[in-house]
Amino acid sequence: FTLDYVAAADGPTEFCTESDDGSALYFSNATGDALTKIVDNDGVYGMQKVCGMAIMVARARYKFELHFFEAMYGAGVILTYTPPGAFSEQLLRGAPLLPPLPPSLPSPPAPPSPPSPSPDSTLEATQEHHFPHSR
Repeated sequence: FTLDYVAAADGPTEFCTESDDGSALYFSNATGDALTKIVDNDGVYGMQKVCGMAIMVARARYKFELHFFEAMYGAGVILTYTPPGAFSEQLLRGAPLLPPLPPSLPSPPAPPSPPSPSPDSTLEATQEHHFPHSR
């Protein structure tokens, strides 16, 4: 699962995964830096919560990847965060989430310029239609 997040305030932000079985949370800034693991909740068990911290800059955009696996029996994963100055965790959804940034694509090449007609030439256009043969 990937998502983009805009930090509302400067400072440390706690991110938690609660999962059955394992999960891990990675993040990077939106400029494409390498992903860094901030929550390592690996293992085969019932719902277990593990948290990690990341320092955020207000109005900066971050990319998150949540990895999750299920071994057997029950399954579930919950992603929460506690922003700077907050006293309780919140589900990571809603306002701070953004649609993913589009991948950087090279610009398409410019179409070739048509040759300029010489003053004494004429242009001729033809149009062909091809229809399937009827049986």
